[in-house]
Amino acid sequence: SALMMKKMATSSDSNVPSTVINSEDFVTNTSYLGPTFTQYKGHLVRYNTKTPIYSLWSLFATSNTILQSRCAWIQIMYMVCLGIVSFLLVHFGGWAKSLTVDDLATEVRVLVSFVLGGYILTCLIMWQETCAHVQRVVNQLISLMKIIDTVPNEEVTEETRSDILCQCRLILQMLFFNGSRRTDLNTLVNEGKLAVEKCTYLDTIPIGARSDVLCSWLDQSLIKINHHEKCSTIVDTVRSPSRNLADSYYMQLPFMYTHAVYWALQFIFMALACQTGIMLAIYRATKSTGDGAFEDDDDKPVHPNLWLTNASFGLIVSKIIFILFANGLLQVCERIQNPLDNRKSSLCRHLHDGILVESSNSYRNAIRAFK
Repeated sequence: SALMMKKMATSSDSNVPSTVINSEDFVTNTSYLGPTFTQYKGHLVRYNTKTPIYSLWSLFATSNTILQSRCAWIQIMYMVCLGIVSFLLVHFGGWAKSLTVDDLATEVRVLVSFVLGGYILTCLIMWQETCAHVQRVVNQLISLMKIIDTVPNEEVTEETRSDILCQCRLILQMLFFNGSRRTDLNTLVNEGKLAVEKCTYLDTIPIGARSDVLCSWLDQSLIKINHHEKCSTIVDTVRSPSRNLADSYYMQLPFMYTHAVYWALQFIFMALACQTGIMLAIYRATKSTGDGAFEDDDDKPVHPNLWLTNASFGLIVSKIIFILFANGLLQVCERIQNPLDNRKSSLCRHLHDGILVESSNSYRNAIRAFK
């Protein structure tokens, strides 16, 4: 097994091209009204909201927003059904003039601010730590290639340097695969970033240990190179965040905490839905007097149906917007807990790979130009 690992570590991935970031792969969707999105190989890598009328247009924008979420609208439909049931019970039960409903606005604001605010902050911290781990690995791998490029050509051939760069790229790619628990490595083989024999061997390794195997292969390739101790130290610094990202998949927030957040918000949504249905029934029963909204008893709505429509519309729309907002934030929190998966809004592994290759090649060319 040790002999096999040594053979794989020293084998050259000749099928791995020295690709760089291709400007043709960037697709920019410019808009005068809405935001400008820049995508790289299917991943959203940049957006610009500094458009003349975006502050107004954001009310109607749907692309890459929670308004495209089917779960959010299903939640709305559940709450609408609950509100309709509450309305029918109060209306046909004849209880409209016997009930009073207190405004829940103050209690809702306090509870949502406390529960949802803490949950969002916790998820953002997890997102920032993951991004920091990835950037740390990229920077360390670039530093390693800089050391390799300072070694004389007699000690490090172009083929050896290319092989080391390929292994660095593979370690970086494995971060994203481990972070999203993607087990199929054939994608890397098809992209030319992983040799077939290495893929076959890695398939037998547990997902959490693959980064350690790749770092061991890289360390073995650096044994005969000058400054090996410094290179080995860098490999160890890469190994730690790689292992952390591989283990982070099983390090979610405590289920009791997550359940408490969802449980509290669902009760708030149901309370608002029931309150809305009851208030609509009361409005309908008291539309002739405006539900006591007029100070003078003799001053009544001239158009009771218009008053009912206006009061009902404002009540329903405000509750729908609030539920969409709160439910949308929950989905955002769920997504940003793991920015390494293969979703469109996640970190782009192809872009980080291109940054590693371009930075390494640029430093090498600069050294050669001024030797």
